Amino acid sequence: MNFLFPKHERTAETKTVVEITRYHTPLNIMLQWIRNLLAMIGLLTVAILIFLFIQGQQTIHSFDEKFADYFTKFIVKLTAEDVVSAMVIRTPLDKKVTVKQAIKSMKSYAKRLKVKFVNQYPLALPKKSKEFSSLISANILEFCDTKAATALLNYNTDFAVLMPCRIVIYQDKQKKAWLAMLNLDLFIYGTHNIETQAKIQALKMQDNLLKIMGAGASGGIF
Repeated sequence: MNFLFPKHERTAETKTVVEITRYHTPLNIMLQWIRNLLAMIGLLTVAILIFLFIQGQQTIHSFDEKFADYFTKFIVKLTAEDVVSAMVIRTPLDKKVTVKQAIKSMKSYAKRLKVKFVNQYPLALPKKSKEFSSLISANILEFCDTKAATALLNYNTDFAVLMPCRIVIYQDKQKKAWLAMLNLDLFIYGTHNIETQAKIQALKMQDNLLKIMGAGASGGIF
């Protein structure tokens, strides 16, 4: 039926068919499919990020108002250390103070603060032990603030895993002595709708432990 159309019309029709054929080659179809897929992935990623941001904001606001600050500090420490080190507060033992004096000072100051001394676990390791080459000796001291413990357990019984509170005094392979304790800030501020009195008691417990650890580091007589 081509004889029914003028020559210039047949030429235009032929060009259109050729262009469509070229556009629908397997390679072009695959490239177009990849572009569409990447576009969909991009949109999905943006949607997920927006969702996570909103959820994150809602989650943070559900905690104590100071949680974000303490969590940020934790992340900063985490970038330079491992998780355990980022959750620990430690202070060096004064060079003039012996481990024995430090332990005596901590027990004495705890009694002054009316914080109960629970127990002590000495951990002595052989200096030539390959398994523990970075640690020479350690002493674990346990303390308990009954009011704080009761308040936290009434809020959430899972706090029992943190009790009794511990202060560790240890000597590393350089023979440098340290006192260390778990930083309770994230646990205290990372709570949902905790009662004001319970939080006050927990913060007081943290403060008392820091004072006890400071007393041990200085080796003061109380």
